[in-house]
Amino acid sequence: MTGLVEANERVREKDLMFKWLITRSGQGIMVHRDFKPLMINQACVKQLRAESIEQVMSIDSVLDLIPENDKHNALIHYQEIIGGVATENSTVVENICFDGISRFFNIYDNLIEWDGLPAIQVVLEDVTDKVKLENELAYKASHDELTDIYNRGAIYDWLNTHLDLYTDLTCLLLDIDDFKFVNDSYG
Repeated sequence: MTGLVEANERVREKDLMFKWLITRSGQGIMVHRDFKPLMINQACVKQLRAESIEQVMSIDSVLDLIPENDKHNALIHYQEIIGGVATENSTVVENICFDGISRFFNIYDNLIEWDGLPAIQVVLEDVTDKVKLENELAYKASHDELTDIYNRGAIYDWLNTHLDLYTDLTCLLLDIDDFKFVNDSYG
């Protein structure tokens, strides 16, 4: 009987260790089934700008945090994971946090077993600042600093994307007499 007691104690210690790792993790961790939260750690509460674990656990669906135009893709992705089609991957998604402000998260989601049934484990990493910086750099790379219109490279990219060999193109050139004086005077 002593061997069984010792084995149970080791299992209990490992369970406590894993629980400690999840609850103390700096990354947000959530487990959900059909988008209903089953477990969430404090880091996820903080990232989602919620007041408490109970507030997040009380929502009917995590889909409420997803912008309307992305909900369909989230449903498809969920079915792929549950069906074993999607493999473990990371995706940057936009979520509407509990404070009403949109933030971007890199999520790692995978299929796990929770209480004997399939569920999704999601690890969240807030990448809002990174996404904003990338968008700002992309804008600066494609727009003229002075006029704030597309630069030459962006125009060529646009033409390559939107035109093919069989599309008519019209170009209009305007000339304003003595515009140099206006440009020199007012910029």
